[in-house]
Amino acid sequence: MSQAASPGGGGRPRRHLLSRRRGAPVAGDGRAGQPEKEGAAVEPQAEIVRLPLGRPRRRRPWTLAANLFRLTVLGAVRSWRRNARLVGPALGTMALLLVFGGALGVSGVVGQVVLSYESRQASVLHVYIRDDASQDDVDALRHALTANRYVRGVSYVDKEAALVRAKQRPGLAELAAAAESNPFPASLEVQVDAPENVGKVAALAGPNSAADPTRPTSYNRDTYSRLRRFILIGSGIAAGFGLLVALITYAVSANSLRAVVLSRREELVTMEMLGASSWLLRGRLMTEGALTGGLAGILAALVLGAGVAAGAAADRHLFVQLLPGVTGLVAVVAGAAIAVAGATIGGAGSLFALRRLPS
Repeated sequence: MSQAASPGGGGRPRRHLLSRRRGAPVAGDGRAGQPEKEGAAVEPQAEIVRLPLGRPRRRRPWTLAANLFRLTVLGAVRSWRRNARLVGPALGTMALLLVFGGALGVSGVVGQVVLSYESRQASVLHVYIRDDASQDDVDALRHALTANRYVRGVSYVDKEAALVRAKQRPGLAELAAAAESNPFPASLEVQVDAPENVGKVAALAGPNSAADPTRPTSYNRDTYSRLRRFILIGSGIAAGFGLLVALITYAVSANSLRAVVLSRREELVTMEMLGASSWLLRGRLMTEGALTGGLAGILAALVLGAGVAAGAAADRHLFVQLLPGVTGLVAVVAGAAIAVAGATIGGAGSLFALRRLPS
Protein backbone atom coordinates (compact mmCIF):
# COMPACT_ATOMS: atom_id res chain seq x y z
CA MET A 1 0.00 0.00 0.00
CA SER A 2 1.32 3.43 -0.97
CA GLN A 3 2.36 5.69 1.89
CA ALA A 4 2.67 9.45 2.11
CA ALA A 5 4.52 11.65 4.56
CA SER A 6 2.51 13.37 7.23
CA PRO A 7 1.97 17.16 7.06
CA GLY A 8 4.07 17.59 10.21
CA GLY A 9 7.20 16.48 8.32
CA GLY A 10 7.76 13.01 9.98
CA GLY A 11 8.23 9.69 8.28
CA ARG A 12 5.18 8.13 9.83
CA PRO A 13 2.83 6.74 7.14
CA ARG A 14 -0.74 7.92 7.01
CA ARG A 15 -3.77 6.83 5.13
CA HIS A 16 -4.98 8.60 2.06
CA LEU A 17 -7.60 11.28 2.65
CA LEU A 18 -10.15 9.13 0.89
CA SER A 19 -9.57 5.70 2.41
CA ARG A 20 -10.59 2.52 0.65
CA ARG A 21 -13.78 0.70 1.43
CA ARG A 22 -13.50 -2.47 3.38
CA GLY A 23 -13.23 -5.40 0.97
CA ALA A 24 -11.80 -3.37 -1.93
CA PRO A 25 -8.65 -4.75 -3.61
CA VAL A 26 -5.37 -3.20 -2.65
CA ALA A 27 -2.32 -2.96 -4.85
CA GLY A 28 0.18 -5.68 -3.98
CA ASP A 29 -2.46 -7.96 -2.49
CA GLY A 30 -2.14 -11.60 -3.53
CA ARG A 31 -5.89 -11.87 -4.10
CA ALA A 32 -6.04 -8.96 -6.46
CA GLY A 33 -6.41 -11.18 -9.53
CA GLN A 34 -9.06 -13.44 -8.05
CA PRO A 35 -12.67 -12.59 -8.81
CA GLU A 36 -14.96 -11.82 -5.96
CA LYS A 37 -17.35 -14.46 -4.89
CA GLU A 38 -20.86 -14.04 -6.09
CA GLY A 39 -23.22 -12.89 -3.42
CA ALA A 40 -20.44 -11.86 -1.12
CA ALA A 41 -21.59 -9.02 1.07
CA VAL A 42 -19.44 -5.91 0.98
CA GLU A 43 -19.74 -3.82 4.10
CA PRO A 44 -19.98 -0.11 3.21
CA GLN A 45 -17.41 2.20 4.81
CA ALA A 46 -17.87 5.94 5.19
CA GLU A 47 -15.18 8.10 3.68
CA ILE A 48 -12.93 9.61 6.30
CA VAL A 49 -11.65 13.09 5.57
CA ARG A 50 -8.84 14.29 7.75
CA LEU A 51 -8.13 18.00 7.64
CA PRO A 52 -5.06 19.59 9.16
CA LEU A 53 -5.86 21.48 12.36
CA GLY A 54 -4.67 25.11 12.47
CA ARG A 55 -4.31 27.56 15.31
CA PRO A 56 -7.48 29.45 16.32
CA ARG A 57 -7.60 33.00 15.01
CA ARG A 58 -6.95 35.62 17.67
CA ARG A 59 -8.96 38.79 17.70
CA ARG A 60 -6.79 41.80 17.20
CA PRO A 61 -7.40 44.72 19.57
CA TRP A 62 -8.16 47.13 16.77
CA THR A 63 -10.87 44.87 15.34
CA LEU A 64 -13.21 45.67 18.22
CA ALA A 65 -12.49 49.39 17.89
CA ALA A 66 -13.12 49.27 14.14
CA ASN A 67 -16.41 47.46 14.59
CA LEU A 68 -17.46 49.87 17.32
CA PHE A 69 -16.59 52.84 15.11
CA ARG A 70 -18.51 51.34 12.19
CA LEU A 71 -21.61 50.62 14.25
CA THR A 72 -21.76 53.86 16.22
CA VAL A 73 -20.08 56.65 14.25
CA LEU A 74 -20.59 55.57 10.64
CA GLY A 75 -24.05 54.22 11.40
CA ALA A 76 -24.95 57.47 13.15
CA VAL A 77 -23.72 59.53 10.20
CA ARG A 78 -25.80 57.48 7.75
CA SER A 79 -28.83 57.73 10.01
CA TRP A 80 -28.31 61.49 10.42
CA ARG A 81 -28.18 61.98 6.66
CA ARG A 82 -31.28 59.87 6.23
CA ASN A 83 -33.20 61.89 8.85
CA ALA A 84 -31.84 65.33 7.89
CA ARG A 85 -35.37 66.62 7.29
CA LEU A 86 -36.31 65.88 10.90
CA VAL A 87 -33.07 67.33 12.29
CA GLY A 88 -33.38 70.65 10.42
CA PRO A 89 -35.61 72.53 12.90
CA ALA A 90 -33.51 71.45 15.88
CA LEU A 91 -30.34 72.50 14.07
CA GLY A 92 -31.73 75.95 13.28
CA THR A 93 -32.92 76.50 16.84
CA MET A 94 -29.56 75.50 18.29
CA ALA A 95 -27.72 77.73 15.80
CA LEU A 96 -29.76 80.81 16.80
CA LEU A 97 -29.24 80.18 20.50
CA LEU A 98 -25.52 79.60 20.00
CA VAL A 99 -25.22 82.87 18.04
CA PHE A 100 -26.82 84.66 20.99
CA GLY A 101 -24.52 82.84 23.40
CA GLY A 102 -21.47 83.72 21.30
CA ALA A 103 -22.46 87.38 21.22
CA LEU A 104 -22.84 87.26 24.99
CA GLY A 105 -19.37 85.74 25.26
CA VAL A 106 -17.86 88.50 23.12
CA SER A 107 -19.65 91.07 25.29
CA GLY A 108 -18.12 89.38 28.31
CA VAL A 109 -14.67 89.80 26.79
CA VAL A 110 -15.36 93.50 26.20
CA GLY A 111 -16.60 93.90 29.78
CA GLN A 112 -13.52 92.14 31.10
CA VAL A 113 -11.25 94.47 29.12
CA VAL A 114 -13.12 97.54 30.37
CA LEU A 115 -13.07 96.36 33.98
CA SER A 116 -9.38 95.53 33.71
CA TYR A 117 -8.67 99.02 32.36
CA GLU A 118 -10.69 100.65 35.13
CA SER A 119 -8.94 98.48 37.69
CA ARG A 120 -5.55 99.57 36.36
CA GLN A 121 -6.65 103.18 36.47
CA ALA A 122 -7.88 102.69 40.02
CA SER A 123 -4.48 101.28 40.94
CA VAL A 124 -2.75 104.51 39.89
CA LEU A 125 -2.20 107.01 42.69
CA HIS A 126 -1.13 110.59 42.00
CA VAL A 127 0.84 112.26 44.78
CA TYR A 128 0.63 116.01 44.11
CA ILE A 129 3.82 117.99 44.73
CA ARG A 130 3.62 121.45 46.24
CA ASP A 131 5.05 124.25 44.13
CA ASP A 132 7.80 125.27 46.57
CA ALA A 133 9.04 121.72 47.25
CA SER A 134 12.76 121.18 46.80
CA GLN A 135 14.21 118.52 44.56
CA ASP A 136 15.72 116.73 47.57
CA ASP A 137 12.29 116.46 49.20
CA VAL A 138 10.79 115.10 45.97
CA ASP A 139 13.58 112.53 45.61
CA ALA A 140 13.20 111.44 49.24
CA LEU A 141 9.46 110.97 48.76
CA ARG A 142 10.05 109.04 45.56
CA HIS A 143 12.55 106.69 47.23
CA ALA A 144 10.19 106.13 50.15
CA LEU A 145 7.36 105.18 47.80
CA THR A 146 9.57 102.92 45.70
CA ALA A 147 10.64 100.99 48.80
CA ASN A 148 7.03 100.23 49.72
CA ARG A 149 6.01 96.61 49.06
CA TYR A 150 2.67 97.57 47.49
CA VAL A 151 4.27 99.86 44.90
CA ARG A 152 5.26 98.56 41.46
CA GLY A 153 6.70 101.75 40.03
CA VAL A 154 6.96 105.51 40.49
CA SER A 155 7.32 108.12 37.74
CA TYR A 156 7.57 111.91 37.89
CA VAL A 157 5.05 114.01 35.92
CA ASP A 158 5.91 117.70 35.64
CA LYS A 159 3.37 120.50 35.22
CA GLU A 160 3.65 120.67 31.42
CA ALA A 161 3.02 116.92 31.06
CA ALA A 162 0.08 117.19 33.46
CA LEU A 163 -1.40 119.97 31.30
CA VAL A 164 -1.04 117.88 28.15
CA ARG A 165 -2.81 114.95 29.82
CA ALA A 166 -5.61 117.18 31.04
CA LYS A 167 -6.28 118.49 27.54
CA GLN A 168 -6.88 114.91 26.37
CA ARG A 169 -9.67 114.31 28.89
CA PRO A 170 -13.26 115.46 28.35
CA GLY A 171 -14.18 118.42 30.57
CA LEU A 172 -10.62 119.22 31.62
CA ALA A 173 -9.69 120.61 28.20
CA GLU A 174 -12.14 123.53 28.59
CA LEU A 175 -10.81 124.19 32.11
CA ALA A 176 -7.22 124.26 30.89
CA ALA A 177 -8.11 126.61 28.02
CA ALA A 178 -10.04 129.02 30.28
CA ALA A 179 -7.22 129.31 32.85
CA GLU A 180 -4.57 131.98 32.31
CA SER A 181 -1.84 129.83 33.89
CA ASN A 182 -1.28 126.12 34.29
CA PRO A 183 -3.58 125.01 37.15
CA PHE A 184 -2.32 121.41 37.23
CA PRO A 185 0.50 120.66 39.68
CA ALA A 186 3.40 118.29 39.22
CA SER A 187 2.90 114.85 40.69
CA LEU A 188 4.40 111.45 41.31
CA GLU A 189 2.46 108.76 39.46
CA VAL A 190 2.51 105.64 41.64
CA GLN A 191 1.56 102.21 40.25
CA VAL A 192 0.02 100.15 43.07
CA ASP A 193 -0.31 96.37 42.82
CA ALA A 194 -4.06 96.27 43.66
CA PRO A 195 -6.82 98.86 44.12
CA GLU A 196 -7.43 97.80 47.71
CA ASN A 197 -3.85 98.80 48.62
CA VAL A 198 -4.08 102.33 47.24
CA GLY A 199 -5.32 103.70 50.57
CA LYS A 200 -2.27 102.31 52.40
CA VAL A 201 0.12 103.97 49.96
CA ALA A 202 -1.83 107.24 50.14
CA ALA A 203 -1.58 107.20 53.94
CA LEU A 204 2.20 106.88 53.60
CA ALA A 205 2.59 109.71 51.07
CA GLY A 206 0.07 112.20 52.49
CA PRO A 207 2.00 113.45 55.56
CA ASN A 208 5.24 113.94 53.59
CA SER A 209 6.58 117.48 53.43
CA ALA A 210 6.91 117.36 49.63
CA ALA A 211 3.20 116.66 49.11
CA ASP A 212 0.62 119.40 48.64
CA PRO A 213 -0.95 120.07 52.05
CA THR A 214 -4.38 120.99 50.64
CA ARG A 215 -4.76 117.87 48.47
CA PRO A 216 -1.83 115.51 48.86
CA THR A 217 -3.10 112.59 46.75
CA SER A 218 -5.83 111.65 44.28
CA TYR A 219 -7.16 108.95 46.60
CA ASN A 220 -10.87 109.11 47.43
CA ARG A 221 -12.17 106.43 49.76
CA ASP A 222 -15.78 106.61 48.51
CA THR A 223 -14.76 106.44 44.86
CA TYR A 224 -12.70 103.28 45.33
CA SER A 225 -15.42 101.65 47.43
CA ARG A 226 -18.02 102.35 44.74
CA LEU A 227 -15.72 101.01 42.04
CA ARG A 228 -15.09 97.77 43.92
CA ARG A 229 -18.80 97.35 44.59
CA PHE A 230 -19.59 97.98 40.92
CA ILE A 231 -17.02 95.40 39.79
CA LEU A 232 -18.36 92.75 42.17
CA ILE A 233 -22.00 93.37 41.31
CA GLY A 234 -21.31 93.57 37.57
CA SER A 235 -19.33 90.34 37.60
CA GLY A 236 -22.08 88.55 39.53
CA ILE A 237 -24.81 89.77 37.18
CA ALA A 238 -22.80 88.79 34.10
CA ALA A 239 -22.06 85.32 35.50
CA GLY A 240 -25.71 84.75 36.43
CA PHE A 241 -26.97 85.92 33.05
CA GLY A 242 -24.46 83.71 31.25
CA LEU A 243 -25.51 80.70 33.31
CA LEU A 244 -29.17 81.44 32.58
CA VAL A 245 -28.49 81.63 28.84
CA ALA A 246 -26.56 78.35 28.98
CA LEU A 247 -29.45 76.61 30.78
CA ILE A 248 -32.01 77.98 28.31
CA THR A 249 -29.86 76.88 25.38
CA TYR A 250 -29.53 73.39 26.79
CA ALA A 251 -33.23 73.07 27.63
CA VAL A 252 -34.46 74.23 24.23
CA SER A 253 -31.89 72.14 22.38
CA ALA A 254 -32.69 69.05 24.45
CA ASN A 255 -36.41 69.42 23.76
CA SER A 256 -35.77 69.83 20.04
CA LEU A 257 -33.58 66.73 19.97
CA ARG A 258 -36.10 64.83 22.07
CA ALA A 259 -38.76 65.56 19.46
CA VAL A 260 -36.43 64.18 16.78
CA VAL A 261 -35.81 61.00 18.79
CA LEU A 262 -39.50 60.47 19.51
CA SER A 263 -40.30 60.79 15.81
CA ARG A 264 -37.94 57.84 15.22
CA ARG A 265 -39.46 55.67 17.93
CA GLU A 266 -40.48 52.90 15.52
CA GLU A 267 -36.99 52.80 14.02
CA LEU A 268 -35.42 52.45 17.47
CA VAL A 269 -37.88 49.70 18.41
CA THR A 270 -37.03 47.84 15.20
CA MET A 271 -33.30 48.11 15.85
CA GLU A 272 -33.78 46.83 19.39
CA MET A 273 -35.85 43.89 18.13
CA LEU A 274 -33.09 43.04 15.66
CA GLY A 275 -30.64 42.67 18.52
CA ALA A 276 -29.18 46.16 18.99
CA SER A 277 -28.18 46.69 22.61
CA SER A 278 -29.15 49.73 24.64
CA TRP A 279 -25.58 51.08 24.76
CA LEU A 280 -25.38 50.89 20.95
CA LEU A 281 -28.62 52.82 20.55
CA ARG A 282 -27.58 55.44 23.09
CA GLY A 283 -24.16 55.73 21.49
CA ARG A 284 -25.67 56.34 18.08
CA LEU A 285 -28.13 58.86 19.49
CA MET A 286 -25.32 60.70 21.28
CA THR A 287 -23.22 60.75 18.09
CA GLU A 288 -26.12 62.07 16.02
CA GLY A 289 -26.84 64.75 18.62
CA ALA A 290 -23.18 65.78 18.76
CA LEU A 291 -23.14 65.98 14.96
CA THR A 292 -26.24 68.17 14.98
CA GLY A 293 -24.91 70.42 17.74
CA GLY A 294 -21.46 70.66 16.18
CA LEU A 295 -22.90 71.70 12.82
CA ALA A 296 -25.13 74.25 14.55
CA GLY A 297 -22.08 75.57 16.42
CA ILE A 298 -20.11 75.89 13.19
CA LEU A 299 -22.95 77.84 11.56
CA ALA A 300 -23.21 80.11 14.62
CA ALA A 301 -19.44 80.67 14.62
CA LEU A 302 -19.52 81.62 10.92
CA VAL A 303 -22.35 84.10 11.51
CA LEU A 304 -20.60 85.64 14.52
CA GLY A 305 -17.26 85.84 12.71
CA ALA A 306 -18.89 87.46 9.68
CA GLY A 307 -20.53 90.05 11.93
CA VAL A 308 -17.25 90.90 13.67
CA ALA A 309 -15.38 91.13 10.34
CA ALA A 310 -18.09 93.34 8.82
CA GLY A 311 -18.04 95.68 11.81
CA ALA A 312 -14.25 95.98 11.74
CA ALA A 313 -14.23 96.62 7.99
CA ALA A 314 -16.98 99.27 8.15
CA ASP A 315 -15.33 101.60 10.69
CA ARG A 316 -12.19 100.39 12.41
CA HIS A 317 -11.91 103.34 14.81
CA LEU A 318 -15.53 103.09 15.98
CA PHE A 319 -15.23 99.31 16.24
CA VAL A 320 -12.23 99.60 18.57
CA GLN A 321 -14.06 102.13 20.73
CA LEU A 322 -17.24 100.06 20.99
CA LEU A 323 -15.62 96.63 21.25
CA PRO A 324 -12.18 97.06 22.83
CA GLY A 325 -10.15 93.90 23.03
CA VAL A 326 -12.08 92.06 20.28
CA THR A 327 -9.48 90.90 17.76
CA GLY A 328 -9.29 88.21 15.11
CA LEU A 329 -7.79 85.77 17.61
CA VAL A 330 -10.66 86.41 20.03
CA ALA A 331 -13.17 85.76 17.23
CA VAL A 332 -11.46 82.48 16.28
CA VAL A 333 -11.33 81.29 19.90
CA ALA A 334 -14.97 82.26 20.40
CA GLY A 335 -15.97 80.36 17.24
CA ALA A 336 -14.13 77.23 18.35
CA ALA A 337 -15.72 77.46 21.80
CA ILE A 338 -19.17 77.80 20.23
CA ALA A 339 -18.61 74.73 18.04
CA VAL A 340 -17.40 72.64 21.00
CA ALA A 341 -20.29 73.87 23.16
CA GLY A 342 -22.78 72.99 20.43
CA ALA A 343 -21.39 69.46 20.06
CA THR A 344 -21.42 68.98 23.84
CA ILE A 345 -24.97 70.25 24.25
CA GLY A 346 -26.18 68.20 21.30
CA GLY A 347 -24.57 65.00 22.52
CA ALA A 348 -25.81 65.42 26.09
CA GLY A 349 -29.29 66.42 24.94
CA SER A 350 -29.61 63.37 22.69
CA LEU A 351 -28.16 61.04 25.30
CA PHE A 352 -30.72 62.10 27.89
CA ALA A 353 -33.54 62.80 25.44
CA LEU A 354 -35.13 59.50 26.42
CA ARG A 355 -34.77 58.46 30.02
CA ARG A 356 -35.67 54.97 28.95
CA LEU A 357 -35.30 53.60 25.45
CA PRO A 358 -38.56 52.42 23.91
CA SER A 359 -39.25 48.74 24.37
